[in-house]
Amino acid sequence: MSVLKNKRSVSSMQYVANAYHIESMVFDFVKRLSAQNQRILQGPSCKLASLQADAVYIANEIYPTNAVEYQIRRALLALSKATLHALDKRMSDVYGILIQNPQGAFCRKNGKPVSPKDAEAILNRMAEELGCMIDAQDKLIKGVRDKDKERFSQINEGSISNQVTILVESFVKSVFYQIFD
Repeated sequence: MSVLKNKRSVSSMQYVANAYHIESMVFDFVKRLSAQNQRILQGPSCKLASLQADAVYIANEIYPTNAVEYQIRRALLALSKATLHALDKRMSDVYGILIQNPQGAFCRKNGKPVSPKDAEAILNRMAEELGCMIDAQDKLIKGVRDKDKERFSQINEGSISNQVTILVESFVKSVFYQIFD
């Protein structure tokens, strides 16, 4: 049985689905760059999108029952949020390059070029949709972090030892450095 759109609520898994949707949109966006710009911007943009999606997925798989799991999940969500902001900046750069020659980024199914006006409209629509998805993802991650903080308010953060904090920091750094090596 279907639920009307206006009656739907946000799913607890929405931020994971949204992350993978952003990743596919970024891939679609950067493939429209010229070959020269693709070599420069495609790798870092796609890595940021993948890291953001992977960090959200890993964080979602951890249901914290103790202080260590709570810290790891919080660190992964913070990493996801930080990469989301870096991705937003990176995609603004990609948009700036594409808007200089929008008709070069699009062609019709029969191979004929798209008019400059139509190409600019398509590009603006794609950028607007990606920007809205990034803003929505930011709000969803903030909601998950707030809900976790509320749920685990009984965990006294002062009781978390320095060793646990160092362990979590080294885990996140190793994930981050492994992606960008």
